[in-house]
Amino acid sequence: MWSARKICANSTRTPIDCILFCRRQARWRFLLQRITFKKDVLNGKPTLRGLRISVEIVLELLTKGASRQEILEDYPDLEPEDIQAALLYAHHLVTGETIFDRIKGAICC
Repeated sequence: MWSARKICANSTRTPIDCILFCRRQARWRFLLQRITFKKDVLNGKPTLRGLRISVEIVLELLTKGASRQEILEDYPDLEPEDIQAALLYAHHLVTGETIFDRIKGAICC
């Protein structure tokens, strides 16, 4: 469990910053719990709350210019927090990426 005391012990953050940080972390955990993986649902792809709606489709719709409201209208089982969870999940995936330099003359794919 996150606590402001643990985070701030060796930090230059103010107590208010630490409390806000802890609240944000709790909100992120809450959102990420909406992402589910089940072998029998879309072959284990990440889905939203076990529904047959993948994170991938939500991200694709957003990329193609659909508004959050349009997505919610087209998929009535979704909630606004589901869209936020899909974005947060994608953020976490790219945050942990390792970047490698390209090697000149290397043949790819």
